Amino acid sequence: MSPNSGPGASERSADANSAALPDRAEQRKVLTGMVERGARLLGAARALVMMHRPGFGDFIALDCSYGATPAMLEMRVPLHQAPIGQVFAQGSPKILSDDECKVLQALYGVPVRNGLLTALESPQGEDASEMTRTGVFVALNKDEDFTVDDEMIFRRFARQISQGITYTELYAVASVAVAQYEAAIHSMRTGFLVINADGILYQTNNTMELIGISSADIGKHYEKAFEKLPPFLTQMIARVFETNQADVTELKLNVAAEGEEKDEREFRIQIDPVVSSSPGSARVHGAVMLMDDVTTLLQQKQAQESMVPVILHDMRTPLTPIQGNAQTLLEMAQEDFFDKELFVEFLETIILCAGRSVRLANDFLDIYRISAGHSLSISKKPFAIKPTLESLVKEQLAFLPPGARVTIELDCPDDIGEINADQGRVEQVILNFLSNATKYSPQGGTVTVKAERNGEAVRISVTDQGIGIPEEALGKMFQRYARVESERHKGIKGIGLGLFLSKEIVEAQQGTIGVESKYGEGSTFYFTLPVASG
Repeated sequence: MSPNSGPGASERSADANSAALPDRAEQRKVLTGMVERGARLLGAARALVMMHRPGFGDFIALDCSYGATPAMLEMRVPLHQAPIGQVFAQGSPKILSDDECKVLQALYGVPVRNGLLTALESPQGEDASEMTRTGVFVALNKDEDFTVDDEMIFRRFARQISQGITYTELYAVASVAVAQYEAAIHSMRTGFLVINADGILYQTNNTMELIGISSADIGKHYEKAFEKLPPFLTQMIARVFETNQADVTELKLNVAAEGEEKDEREFRIQIDPVVSSSPGSARVHGAVMLMDDVTTLLQQKQAQESMVPVILHDMRTPLTPIQGNAQTLLEMAQEDFFDKELFVEFLETIILCAGRSVRLANDFLDIYRISAGHSLSISKKPFAIKPTLESLVKEQLAFLPPGARVTIELDCPDDIGEINADQGRVEQVILNFLSNATKYSPQGGTVTVKAERNGEAVRISVTDQGIGIPEEALGKMFQRYARVESERHKGIKGIGLGLFLSKEIVEAQQGTIGVESKYGEGSTFYFTLPVASG
């Protein structure tokens, strides 16, 4: 069944199809009068309605009562509590036994000599052929015992009360349920939109505002609401109505979340038909649209796909001198040539490069562990700062590419002391800062490693004179797979995981990490960690 789309279809309003809501105050007054008349007809001293609350699993007493005390009206009775729960479950009238009267007497806190209970039922469904139980009507303390004739009268009278409840109390309960439903819908990160059989929007949520659909569009035909979006979306909706089959697509739009600048985002949109649940019926009641922002997932997928060549390149860099120096040592041994100073130099290079390879492998293993939800292993103990920085500067200089015009300077006082941290982890962070500083200084310049006391902490920073970072990208630098996209950054390889790992390492040791930069002039990456006590 296809929604109407002729002239004026886009001007339909959902309000045109909605019935006027009843005056609840007037309905309650009428309902209270009905309860009182029922009690007087039976000769009961007290009568009240116990309303079933499906979402809470209990019954509550309504204030439309006769002879009920304030305590009785404040009662909350569990769904399984006999005899009220028993009558609700069975649906038949029940004259209470002496034991059951004692139960209600204890429950309500008033004398109960006798009682008659019956379930309240309301017609449901398109043809009103199904009955749904909504509560229990309770009558107590007749001068004489209740009889079978009273059961029949009581049951017929309860039907009238049920009708009144349908338009008053059930409306109130439904209002609460609808409010809870709408709160859940609007809290979803998935966009949600419902269209009725006539093509009218009658439900949406806040996430749909990303593509320009808001609550202001409720009541409009989907062709009108979607007129600023690509035409194929309206064509998709029409096709779902015509074929009774779900459809899926992906959509790229320049959108902006609240407080953010516009950016190209990619959305996955699925439209499903809403069909009748009746057996053998294929009637279409409308359509549901679900929209997910898959931009980040796609970016992560692309980043993961590009990781392999970058990882192989980074791993090969220290392996090349290991192979070269080992080959030279072998040739020296074959020719019985021995120069101790040269021999030691080659071995030191091999050890340095092997250590670099191990560090890279550990970095990638750490990232894998974090991605799998595991925490980093941290083993803290005091260690001297200056010798550590001197060793790392020497290591980074050894790995500068041939022809690099970068110099590395160390600014660290001799009395800087020790910090209490995991030395291997701290070295990971500093080497990552140094690697980035040299990589993003293609025109050369000075890279400065600085350590200084800052109260009970030590601040270690790496400053370069390279290409810098645009201001709008600074807040994202420590995110997973973060990469700066600018003209100056083109051609510089990376996977955007080093700074993410550095942040995890520093924060796992109760430290802080940050960046300062001016695009075109350079950057400073820094972190602080507590000094060693004593």
